[in-house]
Amino acid sequence: MNTYRIEDTSKLLEENELLRSRLAEYESRLTVLAGEAEKAAKEPAVEEASRLRLLLDNLPQLAWTALPDGWIEYFNQRWYAYTGQTPGEAGGLGWQVAQYPDDRPDPQKLQDCVNNGHEYSYECRLLRADDGAWRWHLVQVRPVHEHGELTRWIGTCTDIHETREAAGRHLQRERRRIEELTARLGAVVKMARTSRTAEQVLRESEERFRIMAESIPHIVWTALPEGTADFHNRRLAEYAGLPVAEADGYGWHQLVHPDDLPRTMSTWEQCLATGEPYYVKYRFRRHDGEYRWFLSQALLMKDGRGEPLKWFGTGTDIHEEEESKLKLQSANHELTRINQVLDTFVYMAAHDLKSPVNNLGVLMQMAADQPDPAKRQEVQRMIDISVRRLDQTINGLLEVISVEGSPSPARQVYFTALLHDILTELSLQGQAAGGIQADFSAAEGIVYVHSYLHSILKNLVTNAIKYASPRRDLQVTIHTKPARGGGVVLTVSDNGIGIDLKANGDRIFKPFKRFTQQAQGTGVGLYIIKTIVEKNGGNIQVQSAVNVGTTFTVLLKPYVVN
Repeated sequence: MNTYRIEDTSKLLEENELLRSRLAEYESRLTVLAGEAEKAAKEPAVEEASRLRLLLDNLPQLAWTALPDGWIEYFNQRWYAYTGQTPGEAGGLGWQVAQYPDDRPDPQKLQDCVNNGHEYSYECRLLRADDGAWRWHLVQVRPVHEHGELTRWIGTCTDIHETREAAGRHLQRERRRIEELTARLGAVVKMARTSRTAEQVLRESEERFRIMAESIPHIVWTALPEGTADFHNRRLAEYAGLPVAEADGYGWHQLVHPDDLPRTMSTWEQCLATGEPYYVKYRFRRHDGEYRWFLSQALLMKDGRGEPLKWFGTGTDIHEEEESKLKLQSANHELTRINQVLDTFVYMAAHDLKSPVNNLGVLMQMAADQPDPAKRQEVQRMIDISVRRLDQTINGLLEVISVEGSPSPARQVYFTALLHDILTELSLQGQAAGGIQADFSAAEGIVYVHSYLHSILKNLVTNAIKYASPRRDLQVTIHTKPARGGGVVLTVSDNGIGIDLKANGDRIFKPFKRFTQQAQGTGVGLYIIKTIVEKNGGNIQVQSAVNVGTTFTVLLKPYVVN
């Protein structure tokens, strides 16, 4: 395809004049040969050609054809309706006015495509005449070969503006919201040599139309006004491995994901009743059994009296775009949840920090002014309490931030060594240490993020110790066993003061909730455990009775870091 700057007026005028001359010649030859074809062709051939022309002339998408050297010879009517150009204005290089200047394709790649007869695609912005908006389109160019020779190019321009805007820069090369479908392809084609008969021209024209129909890079289908599918191009068979004849009628239902079929049919039935454009997304089964997201669209063609004639539609693979959108939505929801948790914790932390910080200032002044050693010692004890409370609040904040962030790599973690480290960290000795019994023989370890498993076990052991009953010696039992379906069940039981589940059961795993004043704490331990295990497909359950004790049962799934 020749390329000139729009500013080069003389060459542009020459190109326009040449185009007008060639178009006039084609129209004249087309009129003469079409008249001969109408007289010479047999009735079955005419009927077949009409059906193919009807199919190609009513697929709604911007389209064009070009000669082997890249010279565009035809734009369909949807190009003129979309850009507001007339055939005279679009001729030659006039069509480039409707393309954003910075989006022109690489000239070298484009020339290589023309020289070698390869497929070519790129993205550009086209000017929509109705509102003056520049909208992103995916341009796809396919070569058409007859008897091994390149005879022409077929190009389509698909609107991908919403997809590009919503998915971000990393989805710029993907297709998503295709608003206009494959339309009328080929109107002015290179006519047969004058020595051929009209019947030969007609037969060869039919073959060209067949080639064009099968060259469209989408699943193409048509349906009768009442909704029965009566045509699918070969793209369906290539994708689904299903003979086209089996998909006609309502056979295509078997390819739609069962969860999506009711919604798909409801939308289709509504469009059949109203004549509105058909637009639906569903998962479509591929020949290897994988379901991929498809966008199916169709328009109803009507006759001059407004009576419905036929539905013309396409199916476009948008799996990558849809999966990316779902991942973005999931990530946004997770970020929103994390922000809410951190906002709440910052508020609680500010509240909890204010009191010990203020107390420290007063107590330190009192210690400095107190001459009596005994009273200074009491003030020092009060200072230690405030420091511990401050330390608990800060550690709670750090732990929440850690568990809500990205995890470290997973590795094999053994429960016996982990419990030993925790008891050493808690400095448990004597009666307290002797009150903790553990048996990990049935399931000695699991692949997990070490810091996460450390947090889970430490919080459970710490809670058992903090809320021990003052009426009896501490007894904590810890054991593991294999879980059905893989993983480990960790159980921690104590004989402490227990929890009133009837009053507090719905709040027990919420952040910053405490149910007794027996010990200091931030109220985030159980929330952290629940967040960690559920993030990896596990769960936590609790059984408790007041003044009897509490049992926590945790299902741990082998950890996989995405």
